[in-house]
Amino acid sequence: MFRESRSSGRLKVGGARNFWIRALGGHRNLTCEEWLEREDVVVYSRNFSDDPILVYHQKQEMKRPCAVGCKMGPHPSKKPDAIISQHPKAEAPTVLLSMESSAYYPDINIAQARRVGYEYVMTTSLSSDVPVGYFSWAEYDIMAPVLPKTKKALAAAFISNCEARNFRIKALVRLENENIKIDSYGRCHRNRNENVDKVKALKHYKFSLAFENSNEEDYVTEKFFQSLVAGSVPVVVGAPNIEDFAPSPGSYLHIKELEDVGSVAERMKYLSENQDAYNESLRWKYEGPSDSFKALLDMAAVHSSCRLCIHLATIFRQDEEKNPDVQKRPCKCEMGSETLYHLYVRERGRFEMDSIFLRSGNMTLEALEASVLMHFKTRKHEPIWKWERPESIRGGGVVLFTRSQTPHKRQGIRVNVVCPEFVGTAMGEKAEPNFVSLTGGFTPMETVALKVFPKGLDIVYECVGGNMFDLCINALAIRGRLIVIGMISQYQEKHGWMPLNYPGLVEKLLAKSQTVVGSVLFQYSSFWKQHLIRLFHLYSSGKLKVWIGSRMLSSICIRAKVLARLWFALIRALDIKWQSYDSKPTT
Repeated sequence: MFRESRSSGRLKVGGARNFWIRALGGHRNLTCEEWLEREDVVVYSRNFSDDPILVYHQKQEMKRPCAVGCKMGPHPSKKPDAIISQHPKAEAPTVLLSMESSAYYPDINIAQARRVGYEYVMTTSLSSDVPVGYFSWAEYDIMAPVLPKTKKALAAAFISNCEARNFRIKALVRLENENIKIDSYGRCHRNRNENVDKVKALKHYKFSLAFENSNEEDYVTEKFFQSLVAGSVPVVVGAPNIEDFAPSPGSYLHIKELEDVGSVAERMKYLSENQDAYNESLRWKYEGPSDSFKALLDMAAVHSSCRLCIHLATIFRQDEEKNPDVQKRPCKCEMGSETLYHLYVRERGRFEMDSIFLRSGNMTLEALEASVLMHFKTRKHEPIWKWERPESIRGGGVVLFTRSQTPHKRQGIRVNVVCPEFVGTAMGEKAEPNFVSLTGGFTPMETVALKVFPKGLDIVYECVGGNMFDLCINALAIRGRLIVIGMISQYQEKHGWMPLNYPGLVEKLLAKSQTVVGSVLFQYSSFWKQHLIRLFHLYSSGKLKVWIGSRMLSSICIRAKVLARLWFALIRALDIKWQSYDSKPTT
């Protein structure tokens, strides 16, 4: 949230030396920033810690911590600041709270609610005063890994309201007429008699019919989000702006009108027959969803009750600032040809404001963004959503390194790869024992990682094939991104390891993922060179900084150092089985 401080007129700080001193209250050593922070303030009459926001609600009590003093419940001790009610009240401002569709309940439409007397509106509409959507990180395991699609039917449907006020039943019938096989578990067009867990069942279908009961903007329910959890591409009948709720542009199919069924059916058939194209629809599961999607779900990191209190307290303060009795404040400071503007900002979900400053020479959105980010970075600010997001896209998670299985082939090549997630280094075989003894048991790779990223990383580090390589792909789904620095082995020797479930993975991995850094055996040097081109493209665009030793391409593989204990802990936790060419499966 951004708010520019109000000003009664032009305050010029500059020109004659004496004027400069007078303007800053006689303080010669005050900077413009210091002066604005001292003068551009309001001492508010209400302290919300001592006198919290009070909301009357028969069904709910506020028991969670909140950034502003907030009490909510059925028995207020005094006149409330607001009342949550199904009918507008005269004794206090009334809040409309509903998660239903206005197609069935017209009175919850925002404009209609205002007309009948509601001061504040809390609905699924993102335009309401305090949106209350069906989405949250806590309720949905959005980044759950993708499972194999084993069902013969292309899609699954769970529809039990057969009298919906849109065309969803007609769309289902038309899809079947287009030879799209659908397993229907709901009461409508039911052809499966099993009682199944919806999300668990959807995990094995390529598509899920996320058909809402109305086509209303912002009305997106669990039908859509459960499909995302399951890794089943949602086919949507519902909100016309469903793209605002999608994790990536190609992650869903949208039947906007009944006439779209034919083209959507053709697209479903094409994707089902072309695995690479289908995988693109789920690429967000591996690389992480868009920033806009993350920001949407981050909203729910703060409970709607608290967000209502923050909204009310903010309005009360803004009303107080508009009071003519409140002393007018400067919002800028001029020195010569430059003007410094004072703005107040806060993270969504917090209440108190922080100061940032913009200079007249660079009044751009980029400058504003940079100023905000720098302000919070210098204060080591931890976002509210930090611990709400899945670990895979949270950042600062656990780094997992795994050891190369061919130590006799390791070369003393120094490699530094520096990107937003990772710093790696390698040392020669002879140098390592001394280094480890000096650092208390940490290898060079571990030492650099721990020093630069003390809280850890969300990375899997892999150098081998076999089921360990299969695990890498699963980790890519679970953790959101995978960086491979080392040897991607598809050995042809008798005693080697190779991917059990993903033949040809070297080519596929390097072709599909720009977050993968890989060095392969010399017989795969052509693929590695292609990947280097991609790396250098990322480097030139500023997304990746990479330095590579001169002998790297001629080496058999890059030196790989590890946190082996984490690797074996993961094996034990996940009961990983791996297969060698000449041995039986072991745990």
